[in-house]
Amino acid sequence: MTLPELGGLQFDMATIGDILQIVFADIILSGDNALVIGMAAAGLAPHHRKKAIAIGMAMAAGMRIFFAVIATYLLAIKGILLIGALSGFQSLIETLTSLPY
Repeated sequence: MTLPELGGLQFDMATIGDILQIVFADIILSGDNALVIGMAAAGLAPHHRKKAIAIGMAMAAGMRIFFAVIATYLLAIKGILLIGALSGFQSLIETLTSLPY
């Protein structure tokens, strides 16, 4: 089933499912964002603290969703996982060969 185009992008149910899966995983793993935002807001005056926390949480959620959509489209590129694996393997080899033992 194909959904209408939105801003020139074609969405189908599989793509939307992939996006929602990544967004759900990001939300579950976003506990560290709350900790960092809370530490940053702790030094503010009480009347600014609530506003800073609300803006920080909204921006963090928006950025997570935006990057999840971008990741979904990047993962659809053929060979991107192979390129990432080879790059990671190269970094591993460079790290292991530079150790002083």
